[in-house]
Amino acid sequence: MSDIMMNGGFNLMDDIFGDEFASADAAPENKMKEVKVSKEDMKELVRMLNKASDDYYNGTESISDREYDEMFDRLLAMEKETGVVLPDSPTQKVGAEAVSKLEKVQHEYPALSLDKTKDPSELIKWLNGRKAVLSWKMDGLTVVLTYDDGKLTDAVTRGNGYIGERIMHNVPHFDGIPVRIPEKGHVVVRGEAVMHYSEFERINENREEDEDDYKNPRNLASGTVRALDSSVCEERKITFYAFQFVTGYKGNSFGGQLDELKSYGFNTVEWMYTDVDSLDNDIAYFKSSIGNVDFPSDGLVLMYDDTAYGLSLGNTSHHPRYGMAFKWKDEMKETVLTDIEWSASRTGLLNPVAIFDPVELEGTTVTRASLHNISYIMDNDLRIGDRIGVYKANMIIPQIGKNYSTDGERQKVKISSQYHLAETCPVCGEKTGIHTSDGDVMTLICVNPHCAAKHIRKLVHFCERDCMNIDGMSEKTITRFVQEGFVKGYADFFMLSRYEDEIVKMDGFGKKKYDNLVAAAEKARNTDFVSFIHACGIPNIGMGQAKLLKKHLDSIYDGKMGQTYLTIYPDEYNLVGFMLHLYLEEYDFSKIEGFGDVICRSLNGWIEKNLARSSEDGKEVDELLKLLKFTDRKPAGNAEMSLNGKIFVITGSLNHYKNRDELVSRIEALGGKVSGSVSKKTTALINNDITSTSGKNKKAGEVGVPVISEDSFVEKYLNGQI
Repeated sequence: MSDIMMNGGFNLMDDIFGDEFASADAAPENKMKEVKVSKEDMKELVRMLNKASDDYYNGTESISDREYDEMFDRLLAMEKETGVVLPDSPTQKVGAEAVSKLEKVQHEYPALSLDKTKDPSELIKWLNGRKAVLSWKMDGLTVVLTYDDGKLTDAVTRGNGYIGERIMHNVPHFDGIPVRIPEKGHVVVRGEAVMHYSEFERINENREEDEDDYKNPRNLASGTVRALDSSVCEERKITFYAFQFVTGYKGNSFGGQLDELKSYGFNTVEWMYTDVDSLDNDIAYFKSSIGNVDFPSDGLVLMYDDTAYGLSLGNTSHHPRYGMAFKWKDEMKETVLTDIEWSASRTGLLNPVAIFDPVELEGTTVTRASLHNISYIMDNDLRIGDRIGVYKANMIIPQIGKNYSTDGERQKVKISSQYHLAETCPVCGEKTGIHTSDGDVMTLICVNPHCAAKHIRKLVHFCERDCMNIDGMSEKTITRFVQEGFVKGYADFFMLSRYEDEIVKMDGFGKKKYDNLVAAAEKARNTDFVSFIHACGIPNIGMGQAKLLKKHLDSIYDGKMGQTYLTIYPDEYNLVGFMLHLYLEEYDFSKIEGFGDVICRSLNGWIEKNLARSSEDGKEVDELLKLLKFTDRKPAGNAEMSLNGKIFVITGSLNHYKNRDELVSRIEALGGKVSGSVSKKTTALINNDITSTSGKNKKAGEVGVPVISEDSFVEKYLNGQI
């Protein structure tokens, strides 16, 4: 546990400087008169800030942004008051160096952070009557890309602003980074690698029983971007948003930079031109929109549109003068913690949620906030009846920001000294237990292996987009089907016709909805090995591991093991059957790159239980396999490279393939490449709406690239074989 959390978590300012400095609303300059500044205070504050910064840049956030900003502003005030700046003060540094085995790289151009404010009047003053560009401030990990002669040659994290870490092995798995751009000179681009809220929620929902809940998208994005194993980045979707040309842009407009970046195929953030007359209204627009965006944002960025003027202002030791960051001012409201609810996941984890008296925050009524795990509850000493401060992180996610209650106060109002931990599972009623991870994080679990919640969550995971992708099969629908007895296992999703009369008559259904569900299930019967393995929810084996498994099985299929298998099944290319054959031959799956002891034990255990059918439980997968048609095909001879040298761009919805990733995998398996942007080198743009006026269709027309439907692609390039 971090030193900071051991020092009291929400009461840091109180612990160091006393109650008189605890109010975040009071100006630091005024409080300086009330608190005697000592060098020891400054040393302690510098130590704590540097520790928090190290944690933040290495993906283990230990304090909130609000706490960090309060402490940082306090240190600035101390330095101003005393005239003393300690050598390791964070006010003189951009950030902490990441600790990893990744190669350290010195930046060609220092990647300094922007100066920040929470006061709009400061932005007006900074503008000084000039035109500027206002955009979202993304909350992710800054990445610097280098292109030479139009080709991507390097990708480095910001690190401490001067030295970052090379992450070229992970960049191919980012969304929004073109491999080539039209500019042939030396081009350096900065942008933000972020994880969308929807992806963050998906990953947390699918975590395994012995995994801790991830705290926020920023931390998870940081760990993913800097992962040594690229399969981690492949499994988790990271989106890159370009926000600046460092070099290579010949114009003199920051708005023009963003337009050109977009034309090269980069994602760019929403932005607008602004000035002193419209700035307040423009900020209000972004503030009203924050609840409608899927990406994490902790404020706005204001940049001089006249880039030459901005650059002429130079830099301080900490930040450039051509831009300013505007951070949302957290609106903290006091309320009372009335209850803690526990909800069960498919892995057996029980997730705590704080229930409190309603408060109005950022225009909405808030009554609930996640408490993450037992350790979080204990670290912040949260008890039913406590007075708590609640705010919305990044104006979106409700968080508990402070516990105001004291032990003396609790005694007066007879608040229990015990933490409110569920003794029984809210779904099955069986007893709960406490699980402690390797990181000493305590979570509450349901110990009943047959808990209905585990079963339902398992079925929900099976139907998700990256698994079997049964469209319309929501958790609510699955729960009702389980309760009615229509669905007991995986195979039942493909046999709903047995209950057509009953389903059609159910509230909220009808013939049309029933038909759509059956059609979606029928489409999902055509699947592939990776989706199947992922859908089965094997502990410690996600999408990335499933792809590594398939790659290895394909690579050894033509060898001795494959020949032995083919003597038994001469006409069948079945990776599931081949995997079972390897297991029965006591094959060592640790030969697979990235497969350690834990993953191998999980895989062997699942095969033994479900494919070798050592128990009755194995019948569930056996019944499922009889209903599925695997689309994985073993290419013959040189057919594997039938798309060699061809480059495709995919846009719009698909009919035959479950999702874009499946089509990309098919093209790449045949030697082709998929790009994010259309160029003269593009073989074809695949778009089922060939007459649309989209940007990619227009670009294709301009450079003479054919726009073809999915059907045409399959017929022309795959000989009708999906």
